[in-house]
Amino acid sequence: MNITEGELLAKTQQEDYAIFQTVSVIIPTFNNGIHLGSLLSQLEKQSYPKEQFEVIVVDDGSTDETQQILALFGKNSQLKPNLIKQNNQGPGAARNRGAQEAKGKVLVFLDSDCSVSQDWLEQLVQPFSDQDVSQVGGRELPHVEDSFLSRCFWFTMNSKWTTGGIRGSRGVKLGKYFPRSFNMAVRTDSFRSVGGFHQAAIYGEDIELSYLVKSLGGKTVFREQAHVYHRKKVGFLRFAWQVFQIGRARFWLGKNYPPLAEPVYFLPAIWLLSLLLWGGGILYGINSILLMAIPIVLFSPFLLSGISALFTFKNPLAFGFVFFGGIIQIVGYGLGFLSGILNWILKEKIKL
Repeated sequence: MNITEGELLAKTQQEDYAIFQTVSVIIPTFNNGIHLGSLLSQLEKQSYPKEQFEVIVVDDGSTDETQQILALFGKNSQLKPNLIKQNNQGPGAARNRGAQEAKGKVLVFLDSDCSVSQDWLEQLVQPFSDQDVSQVGGRELPHVEDSFLSRCFWFTMNSKWTTGGIRGSRGVKLGKYFPRSFNMAVRTDSFRSVGGFHQAAIYGEDIELSYLVKSLGGKTVFREQAHVYHRKKVGFLRFAWQVFQIGRARFWLGKNYPPLAEPVYFLPAIWLLSLLLWGGGILYGINSILLMAIPIVLFSPFLLSGISALFTFKNPLAFGFVFFGGIIQIVGYGLGFLSGILNWILKEKIKL
């Protein structure tokens, strides 16, 4: 019996994927029905074999048309996502609920406001062909529907000059990489061994999970080819609030898991204190070369990040948005980190 090259390739792929049995794609959603339908349509067109993965949507108490959109999609699609409804408990609880129902050997977590390419799932799970790999994270890219300001904030959050490459950037990294829950995959047995996501945490629960999974001894892989386009409609105030909460979460993570207290996470707080030191020196009329050099050192990362954004976006506004966005990021993060320390001192040490 003759077999074509295409049939041979398909047979080889099926044998490669067989080690996974099934993959469970878990999507928590809350009042995001407007984007959920298009995401499910993209999952229906995945290059990964349809019989090898399931889709679980956890509706975390939505009050929009999420359920109607899912019902309509189920009637006109072969994908047939499994819908789980629960009262609003937060994304961590929603992901855990989906994981409880999952049949796959690999759990994939994806945010409902993301868009994916046709080979996204295939790229994300490919590293699991190595039995030592326990979790994989993919890249985050700005969505085409995002405002220019939102894309500049994305650039700021992913720039090596302002984050030290900890979000999977190329080149030198100042801290370890941990997959994020908007685009990550983890072996089911590893996920269940560590107890899943911290349900009470608003920020940082995915870093905690990734750290605990990594502590089991398996490999963590950053898979750049498995990228998602993540919608983020944020302004200056919302961005500042988000990085403030991330800073608080980082202190909490470092306090509870000392290996996560890497030097890079202290830098924003040190930046703030250095700025205060410089301001105090100017106020008291201290003249020294060292004092004058402080602002050059403090603001050069934002300058370099802004220049990089200027060449990337080919738009002069990008320089200003990324420059000031970087300052907001560091100040907000530093204040959040310091407020976490203060809160810990007041509650744990002084017992207020």
